[in-house]
Amino acid sequence: MFSYHMNTGKAEELFSYVNYDILPHNNVWIFHSISQEDGEQWKLVTDNQEACQVEVCRLSPVAFPGAAIEKEVITLSNYWLVDSLKEAVVAFNKSSDKYRVEVITARDTEEFADYHNNQTIQILSGEGPDIFSAPSRTNYIDFIQKGVLEDLLPYMQADLEEEKYFTNALYAYENQGKVFAVSPDMDISLLVGRQEVIGQRKGWTFAELCGVMEANPQIKAFMPDTDALSVLQLCYFYGGIESTDFEALRQCILFAQKYGQALPDGEEPVLGENVLLMEMYLNGPAAENLQDFIKRYGNDLAFVGYPREDRQGIRQASTGWSINANSSHKEGAWAFLCFLLEREYQYTLRGSFPIMVEVYEKKLTENVGRAGSERYLSEEERSKIRELTDESNAFMKDLDYEVWDIVSNEAQYYFAGIKTLDEVMEIIQGRLELYESEKE
Repeated sequence: MFSYHMNTGKAEELFSYVNYDILPHNNVWIFHSISQEDGEQWKLVTDNQEACQVEVCRLSPVAFPGAAIEKEVITLSNYWLVDSLKEAVVAFNKSSDKYRVEVITARDTEEFADYHNNQTIQILSGEGPDIFSAPSRTNYIDFIQKGVLEDLLPYMQADLEEEKYFTNALYAYENQGKVFAVSPDMDISLLVGRQEVIGQRKGWTFAELCGVMEANPQIKAFMPDTDALSVLQLCYFYGGIESTDFEALRQCILFAQKYGQALPDGEEPVLGENVLLMEMYLNGPAAENLQDFIKRYGNDLAFVGYPREDRQGIRQASTGWSINANSSHKEGAWAFLCFLLEREYQYTLRGSFPIMVEVYEKKLTENVGRAGSERYLSEEERSKIRELTDESNAFMKDLDYEVWDIVSNEAQYYFAGIKTLDEVMEIIQGRLELYESEKE
């Protein structure tokens, strides 16, 4: 809740709803009253239409109900929080008699880069929040190497039944035999092409992609609404090519320059005719994007991953939560992360897939209906979603964003015609070799 000063035009945060176990839902009303008996009072009413509930909260300078019980405070920090996670914090705080999660988010005027940098300094100096989203940061690998992330594997082995979860999601943030983050949900993205053009394949390497493109001269663009830098990111960065493989980088840059062109203005993209591939996103059990592709192109679709040498390029994306290795509240922090993996919270997830198999299957089955109905999935579509989920790979966690920054910053000069490819490659090689030597 914020106060707004009409004269100065400045807003000031009074308190966070979540940290007082209040969830403002669809509508919020504030009432002010003064009486001899109760004095001045403020009341806040929230209307949760989805749950058909109305909650009335009295706002006055007294301790909130939970204050009578002394709880261990766990701090969770992120630039912002999705509603489902806010709901989880409130539910956890109300159910736990030992721990209480308090949320820290960015100030209204704070830019993401400033928030990120300030918190990074805190964490690397041995301070910072108990829980934070380390994998969403460009320096995630650096955090692992500096030992500031707690290994969650012992906690998981003690408290979780592995068979209840998709193991490719549960252990998505595994690194060298340890697990440094866990996520309660996942999204999936991949590339879609026409079988008659790219064949029926589940994965491919960059070299195989180049062969398909060369064999189909009728294709005008690699993907719709793209440019050379985007194609380079997809082929080189997502492809996980080693930073020391400069010949592979050169070939990716040449490919991006040749095929990273948008279609002419006004020309509609048609898969397999003027564009080779399109991206498909599966953001939860409804899977409207999958249905859109099938409705337009029928069953002549090949669902492939992004080009990678291991051919495992169906991308699994999620927000992984880590525990600060320097935290004094590790057990409480894990208790909250464990809460996110329990059935109660898994059922509340909207717009993403739960990683608990039982809940995933139930949500997916709820979306299966009559054949031909636009609202429901067919059994074939349900099976395809499950297949893609099983094959998904959280490869983004292993990518080095510093390497991509170097490559993209220099490659754009070649794409713009300012420098030759040899000039750009010489600069990139020098910068990457220096970067790798400094890491050592």
